[in-house]
Amino acid sequence: MPLFDIIEGVIDDVAVDSSNLSRVAYNPLTSTLRIEFRQGAIYEYYSVSLEAYVGLLNADSKGSYFHSFINGTYDFSRVT
Repeated sequence: MPLFDIIEGVIDDVAVDSSNLSRVAYNPLTSTLRIEFRQGAIYEYYSVSLEAYVGLLNADSKGSYFHSFINGTYDFSRVT
């Protein structure tokens, strides 16, 4: 199931290899990053740059990258 209901503008709604994160999706039209965590919660992070998203995808440790560069940096809301 895609993390975004609207497919337009969403790139790489992908499962990630992480003990903390399950799936990530990015909408460049709104600069919104959506992350599904292993425990099932889904959060949206706002005004996230494409570079930050690509950095997350390329990080050896997705959880460490998330905690260092996304969590606490961007405004967010819990979706579920």
